Amino acid sequence: MSRHNRKIQLDAPAATRTVRFLAAAVSVDADQQTSVVTITRTGRFYDPRYGNFEINTTMLQSMVENFNAGVFGQDIFIDRAHTPSDGAAGTITRLFLDGNKLRGEVAWTNFGQELIKDKGYRYLSAEFIENFVSNEEPHTEHGPTLLAAGLVVRPCIKNLDRVELSESEDFDGIQLISQQLAVKLSEEINVEKLLELFRAALANKKLSEQAISKWVETAKKVLEGTSDESQQKTLMANLQETALALAESAPGSVPNVTVNTSTGLTEEGVKALFEKLEADKAKKLSDTESKKAANVKLFTEKVNGVDGLSDGVKTKLLASADLITADMSEAQVNALATQQITLGEELESQTKLAGMGFSGHQGAMGSVVLASGHNVNAMKLAEDVRKQLKLTSSFSNKSIRLSESVDPFVDKVLTLFDGQYNQQLNREYKVLNGEEGSMSDTSLPYAFRREVIREALHDMSVLQLVATNTDPGAQGVTQVPYEERKAFSGRKDGLVFERGGIPKAGVIQKMDMAYINAMKIAFNVSNEMMHFTRVSGVNWDAWGRHVATCSRILREIVVQRLANEMLRMSDSFGAVPVTSENIASQLDGANTVLKTAVFPVVRPHQVYDLQGNPVGSTTNPIVISFGGTEIEAFDGTGAQASGTYYVLTNPNLGYIQFVDQTGEVVAPNESTATISYSQSTNVAMFDIDLPAETKLEAHLNGLLRKLGNRKALMKDDRYEAPNFLLMSNTLNDVCTNADQFVVSLKRDGSDTGSMGDLERVKGLPAFSTNAPGIDLGDERILMGQTGTTGYTVAKAFAIGEMQEGRDPATGELNGTKEAYGEEYNAIHTPKPLAGRYTSVVVYSATGR
Repeated sequence: MSRHNRKIQLDAPAATRTVRFLAAAVSVDADQQTSVVTITRTGRFYDPRYGNFEINTTMLQSMVENFNAGVFGQDIFIDRAHTPSDGAAGTITRLFLDGNKLRGEVAWTNFGQELIKDKGYRYLSAEFIENFVSNEEPHTEHGPTLLAAGLVVRPCIKNLDRVELSESEDFDGIQLISQQLAVKLSEEINVEKLLELFRAALANKKLSEQAISKWVETAKKVLEGTSDESQQKTLMANLQETALALAESAPGSVPNVTVNTSTGLTEEGVKALFEKLEADKAKKLSDTESKKAANVKLFTEKVNGVDGLSDGVKTKLLASADLITADMSEAQVNALATQQITLGEELESQTKLAGMGFSGHQGAMGSVVLASGHNVNAMKLAEDVRKQLKLTSSFSNKSIRLSESVDPFVDKVLTLFDGQYNQQLNREYKVLNGEEGSMSDTSLPYAFRREVIREALHDMSVLQLVATNTDPGAQGVTQVPYEERKAFSGRKDGLVFERGGIPKAGVIQKMDMAYINAMKIAFNVSNEMMHFTRVSGVNWDAWGRHVATCSRILREIVVQRLANEMLRMSDSFGAVPVTSENIASQLDGANTVLKTAVFPVVRPHQVYDLQGNPVGSTTNPIVISFGGTEIEAFDGTGAQASGTYYVLTNPNLGYIQFVDQTGEVVAPNESTATISYSQSTNVAMFDIDLPAETKLEAHLNGLLRKLGNRKALMKDDRYEAPNFLLMSNTLNDVCTNADQFVVSLKRDGSDTGSMGDLERVKGLPAFSTNAPGIDLGDERILMGQTGTTGYTVAKAFAIGEMQEGRDPATGELNGTKEAYGEEYNAIHTPKPLAGRYTSVVVYSATGR
C-alpha cells in the first residue's frame, strides 16, 4: 500500500483510565504560603462502573518517579474543582512517599489561598492516570502518573460503597474517596447540627458554660459510631429530655449516660443507667482487648512467617504492633504486615549493601535481591549479552574487552544502575529468554546502557589513582572524607618529664564538601542498532560497535576530568601570583597565541552547583585586559556576545590563544595589554634540549633524576610517600630512551614492561593517560599519592530515551536516533591534600 494512503490518528496508543481521589482537608501556612498535603494513599476501593479498584505502593512510587522525571511534560497544578481554565490555585513542588501515603509540598497562589480561607474549598481531590502514554513519538508507557489535583467544597456522602463526586458531569473516570474521610464527611453535617441545637437548648436553661461543655461531651459519646440520621435524631431527643429534666433538680450534675432509643429517661432511671453503663463499658473493654489481641496475633504470625528476614529485623518490625487497634479489620492488619515486611526487606538490602561498602551520607542505599545480594536477572542478562558480544568483530579487534570480573567500584556503580532500572532489566531478561513480548524498535535497551558503564569504567586505569565511591543519597552536595597529619609539637625525642604536658600527634579525620554536577554527553545511534523488534533480529555487531564508541567517549571524559583535577591541585600548591604582566608587545596583529613570561600557569577553577550558579570565588584566576577592558574566557556555549575571548591552551608552557565568540582564532592588535595569573612552583623543570656533545640517551637520565629528587622532596619535606606517576604515552616512550633502561646500565627500581613501555621509575609505577585533551599534554609527569582525589558517583551514567536524528545542516531526518547520557558525580580534592602531588615539566627552551 502506498505510504501516501496511510491514515494517521494522533491519539495515545493505549486506553487509559483517569482516577479522582478525594483525599483530605488542606490548610495554608499564612507566613510561608505553602503546605504539605496528603494526595492519596494505598487501599482497596469500589466504583460502580469498574468494580473493585486498588491503589498500592508500587503505583504511588511510580507517581513519584514520573513526577521527578517530568514525564507529564509540565508543572503539576492544583486548580478549582478540576477546572483548569479558572487558573492555578497552587503548584506541587515536591512529591514523596510517607508510609502508605502519597504526599506533596504545595506552593499556593493568592487565588488558592482565597479559595481555602474564604470560599470553603477545604478538601483536595487528586487526579491521576493508571498508565500515562506520551502523545509524542515514541508512545512510551510510563505507568501511574499524577496529572493534577483540585480543591473542592465538602461533598455530602450518603453511600460509601458507591461514591459519586459531582465536580464534572462529563467525567468518565474512576472517582474514589478515602474511607476515613467519607465517614467523617457523612457524620459531620448531622452531628454538628444536632450538637448545635443541643447546646442552644441547654443555654436557654441558663446552665453554666462548664456544665454545657460536659453535656456536649456526653452527647458526642452517645453519637459516636452512629451514622444513621434518624437514629441520631432519636438519641439526641432522648438525651436532651434527660438533660433538661436533670437541669431542673440538679443543674451542676452531668452524668455519663447510655440512652435508650425507644424510651426516654427519668431521674429514677438514671441510677440504673449508670450501672448499665459501667457494665457495658467493661464488656466493651473486654471485647476491645480480645479483638486487639487477635489482630496482634495475626500481624505477628504474618511477619514471623516470612523467610529471609533476620531475627533482629523481625524484632524491629514487630514493634509496630503497638499501632494495631481493635477497630482495624483483618484486611488492614494484613496491609500493615505487608508494608512492614517490605520495609524489612529494604533493611536487609541496606545491610547487605553496607557490607559491600555501598553507602551514602544518609546510610546504605540501593536495591538488592536478598537471594544473592544483587539483581539476579540483571546479572543473568549481562552474562547473556556478553556471550553474544564476544562473537562480534568489536571483541575480535579488541575494541571492547568484556572482562569476566570488574573492579569493586565498577560493581558498586553497576549495582546503583540495577537499582535505578530494576524493572526494565527484569523485563529485558524475560524478552531475551522468550518469556514475554518483544523489545520496541524505538527503545534503547537498558542492557546496552549497562554494558556501556561496565566497559567504560573497567578500562579506566586512572581509577586506580583516585578514591572512588558511590553516594546515591546525595542531592546537591556530598561529603568527601580525608585524613590530615597533625604535626608533633614538643621535644623531638618524645620525652615528657614528671607533671609535664603530653603533646598530641597523629592523624585527624576530616570531611570536605563537594558539589554534585551533571556530566552529560549526546550520542547519535544508527537505526541498525535500534533494530530490536524480536530476539532473532538483534544485531549484535551493531551492539558491539556502539558499546565500543559510547564507552570510549564516556571513559575519555571521566579520565580527562580526573587527570586535570589532579594536575590543577598539584599546581595550586604553593602557587605564586604574577600581577599585570605587560603583553602588548606580543599583540601586534600577527600573533594568535601569547606566551606568559613564566610557566607553568595554574588553570583557574570555579565551583558551580547543579543549577550552574557559582559557589565562592574563582581560585587562581587569569585576568587579561586590553586597554583597561577585561577579556573573558571562551566558554564554548555559543551564547557569548561578539568580541575577543581567551583560551588557556597549554598551562604547562603558558600558551594562551585568542578567539572570537564562535571559537575562530583571532590575532589581537593592542597597544596596552596586561595579564595576571598564578605560576606553579610545585614543579621541577627539565629542559630536553641537548647540551653540546651529549647523547639523548644520557641526557634523559637527568629526567629520571628529576623524578627521584621530587620523590625525595615529598618524603623528606612533606612526609608524604608518592606511589604513582602519570604521563602521556608519548612522554612515556621518551623516558624509556634513557640509558638507564639499557640492560647493562639498568638500575634497580626502574623498569620497562614486556612491550617496552615504561613500567617503573624509582620504584614508582608509571600510568599512561588514554584520553585526548588532558592538561598533562606531552610536557608533564605528575607524581602523587593514590586516593588523594575523590570520584563519587551519585547517579550512574544512563542514556535516555531515543528520538529521531536530524542532519545538523538541513534539519532533515537522517535515519538515526539521538539521545544523551548523564551521570551525576563529584570530582574533588580537599585543599589541605594538594601537597600530596608534585610534577616535572619537560620542555624545550628553544622550542618555546
